[in-house]
Amino acid sequence: YAYKRVTGSLSDINSYYKALASAVKSDPFESIDYHLSYVANANQSPENSVYAQRAAPHAEKLAVTNSNATAPAVIQYYVNQSDLPAAARAADHALRYNRASPQRWNTYLSLLAGGVFSQDQIYSYSGEDGKALAETVHGIAEFLQETNRTLLAPVTVDNTLAAFLDLNEVVFRNGIYEPASVYAPIFDSRSAFDFDGNGAPELLTVKGGSNTEGGGFHLDPGGTVTLEATLPYGGGTGYRLTLAGSGELEAACGDVPIALGWEDGVLLGGLMPENPGSYLITITAPEGAEIESILLSRD
Repeated sequence: YAYKRVTGSLSDINSYYKALASAVKSDPFESIDYHLSYVANANQSPENSVYAQRAAPHAEKLAVTNSNATAPAVIQYYVNQSDLPAAARAADHALRYNRASPQRWNTYLSLLAGGVFSQDQIYSYSGEDGKALAETVHGIAEFLQETNRTLLAPVTVDNTLAAFLDLNEVVFRNGIYEPASVYAPIFDSRSAFDFDGNGAPELLTVKGGSNTEGGGFHLDPGGTVTLEATLPYGGGTGYRLTLAGSGELEAACGDVPIALGWEDGVLLGGLMPENPGSYLITITAPEGAEIESILLSRD
């Protein structure tokens, strides 16, 4: 009963902790409960509390425990400690233990993505810790693809989380974990994931055209490619859209046109949203075009 109470409340971290408190009252206190009591209380206590000071060894135990009920608390603990590689390893372990639940994929990845963007990718992905984070999240994304090849009903993740996995993949493939290198990437069609196996990157929709090998597109006259972009930073942060290929193209972010101009053989355009969030970026080919790649980065 207690197990069902906790695992049925994974969609929201606050609901999870309320269910956890209720479960503790109704179930015998076992070794996992002992470790979890420290970690869960550390997550909700001041940094100088006895729980926060003693939680680390208990989190290490739970991070390699096969339990659906403990994973959110462990991932959140490591995010709170700014130990994103450990948070990613805990998420990876939990997902490999129970891979068929879309709710768990979305919950665990949401906690991890929140940690990455709350301290800015320039800090999350720099140095050896950044490399470890990128490598582990790359493995999680590949495992999601592998999982979906074996399930009758593919696991779907929220578009913002698919965008997080795509951003991580750009950093991973770049392979240089210095601040200037990890600052800019947001999306690259050449490395974007196709989690549902339909042959197209998850966040791109083509109308009046088709995908071509290597993350490119053929557009008939009037054809469009729409990118469901997650722009994680607002407040005057500028973004750059880079289109490689041939043909005249037009672009817009929502209803706002993006002025494009040729520079060094590619089309460049800028956009500056007031707030972070999800935006539809539509690329139109009035007379048809071949697009080799679509890149989105911070300017």
